[in-house]
Order: sequence, then C-alpha cells, then structure tokens
Amino acid sequence: MKFHKVLTIGLFYFSVAFISCRAQEQKSHKKCQNTEVTKELIKQELITQKEQLNTVIHQNVLKKTISNESFELFLKSEGLSMMSKIEIKSKKDIIDFTKFFDSNDFEYMRCQLKQNEIDNWKQLIEKDYFKTNNSNNKRLSYSIPLFSVNQNYALIYRETIASGNLFLLKRTNGKWEYFAKQLVWID
Repeated sequence: MKFHKVLTIGLFYFSVAFISCRAQEQKSHKKCQNTEVTKELIKQELITQKEQLNTVIHQNVLKKTISNESFELFLKSEGLSMMSKIEIKSKKDIIDFTKFFDSNDFEYMRCQLKQNEIDNWKQLIEKDYFKTNNSNNKRLSYSIPLFSVNQNYALIYRETIASGNLFLLKRTNGKWEYFAKQLVWID
C-alpha cells in the first residue's frame, strides 16, 4: 500500500514538473518571436532596396548561406570577428564586435532562428515587391532578422548573385539603419 502511495505522489510531482516545463517552454517561445518588429524592419528594407536600387527581391526567406552554412554559425562572439562598423570617422568608431552582444542576446537570437515560421516575405508584406524584372540582373535574398534582447539591434544576412553579407542594423528614432557589415563570401 505504501509503494502505491509513493508511486502516486511521484507521478503527481512528475506531472506537475512536466506541465511547468512545458509552460516555461511556451513562455520562452513567445518571448523570442516578435513578428511586428520583423515586419517593420523587413518592410523598410525591402521598400528601400526596391525603390532606390530597383532591385529584384527574392520572395523566399533564406535559411542558409550559399555555402550551406547555418546562420547559427554567426550566433557566437567569434562569429562576428570580421564585422566592422560601416562609418568609421575616428578611433572611437572602431568596435570589437566579438564583445558587442552578450550570451543572452545570442541565446535570444538562436531562439528566433529555431522558432521562425516565415518562409516567404509575402507572409508579412501585402504589397507586391517581388515581381521579377527580366532586364535587371540584380537580385537580393534575405534571412529573417535576428534581434537583440532589447530589440534595438538586428542581424540580417543578405545575399546577391555575387556575394553574401551579414549586416548589423540599429534602430534609431524608429528607423532601422545599417550600422556594421561582415563579408561572408564573394564570387
């Protein structure tokens, strides 16, 4: 009889712990996704590229680089070792990007990468920016943006037919601006 009670109590505690873990997992799942911020950034970026450069935007969201590397490769300090600020006017503009993000930022970005459900930019953007223009050989493809915990910085990978670059964007006064760049590959 005692064994039956111990087993029942043990199963009860196991069930509570399991439900608690699932609730925490769902809570974390919601924390790392922010579709509105993603939509804001990518819409601004696609509109800018389409209107200023008359560039064809590929509608599929990149999942890997051309060399078939996962974006998780960049989500550690040493993954940003070749990044440099776009505008360097003085020594204070030289930043060690291996120390730019902390482990919480990288963990948050990994969560966004794993929880991404966006396969096609048309899922977020209603306008048609994706018509092919046969007279234009330029084509840009984008990964989803991966945001820092404070949502003021975002990493995004952009690929053309001739190169792939990782960009760090910074939100200033509600607008996303290119802050830093890292060449990943070039043809």
